[in-house]
Amino acid sequence: TRAAIDVTTLASGATRMYVYEGNAGQNTSRLFRSDSVATGAPVFTDLTSPSEAATGWAWHGNCDPQCWYDVFVYTPKGHPDMVYVGGDYSYGETTANKRGVVLSLDAGVSGYDMTFDGTDSLHPNGIHPDQHHLVTNPNDPLQFFEAGDGGVVRSSGELVDRSSWCSDPARGLDAVQKARCEQMLSQIPSKIDSLNSGLSTLQFQSLSVSPHDSTDLQGGTQDNGTWENRSDALWENTMIGDGGQSGWDVTNTAFRFHNFFDVTPEVNFDNGDIGDWIWVADPVFGHAGSQFYAPVISDPVESGWMFAGTGRTAYR
Repeated sequence: TRAAIDVTTLASGATRMYVYEGNAGQNTSRLFRSDSVATGAPVFTDLTSPSEAATGWAWHGNCDPQCWYDVFVYTPKGHPDMVYVGGDYSYGETTANKRGVVLSLDAGVSGYDMTFDGTDSLHPNGIHPDQHHLVTNPNDPLQFFEAGDGGVVRSSGELVDRSSWCSDPARGLDAVQKARCEQMLSQIPSKIDSLNSGLSTLQFQSLSVSPHDSTDLQGGTQDNGTWENRSDALWENTMIGDGGQSGWDVTNTAFRFHNFFDVTPEVNFDNGDIGDWIWVADPVFGHAGSQFYAPVISDPVESGWMFAGTGRTAYR
């Protein structure tokens, strides 16, 4: 649905091209390489494999199912055998570290997972699930600057071996998966830092006002959660992910609701505490034709009721 392309010059003078693409309905995205695209009819090699036993699994489905939105490929100038591929998280995957950004040092034959750093096995620093662009330090192709829905991050430029993390029983890996995990985590960034301080780019796409206090607001932001201003100087992130509509109950001051994408309301009876949200979206979620940030409101008169609009009907 959207092909990402980058080119580089080989020592022979030939032009190499990397292409990363994913077709709707194909159920996988793939990395291709051709080592001579300047003339004639280029021959592209599919470097991707669906088998975790193969090194080409590093590129399998990196941007599924959002290749129309999350995709890039980048090769640093003067380093034709290095190529970075970005997409979105492989949710639920424990082999490697979600493969949001993957680096190859051998022209796409194999890859290393750049998504989380090597600071801590349980709580590493990482990048946002949705990737859009990457460049490298001109003097150090291992130091990348990456932009996604979560802003901008910078890697240290130093790679460390964290293959031992793959032995954690919580990953639940079989022998083949463990071997691939160990390979992909054998070279990962020693540190990833956020560069968002002072970068005012959060996109609020909705706001709601408390019926109990006109100075208390909630707001949904594009893929950076729902926020509430607890005071004039502090906005608190009350839920992560897509931030759609939000609101209060007309009587219960402890009640909050928020919406992800589609019609996905969650409710909270504990003043929006991030650990106490309850999913109530069945059966209103997933109707054809629903808006991305679908309309959801609390009843402005009667306590305990909400309205949700889908692509088919309205619910109360």
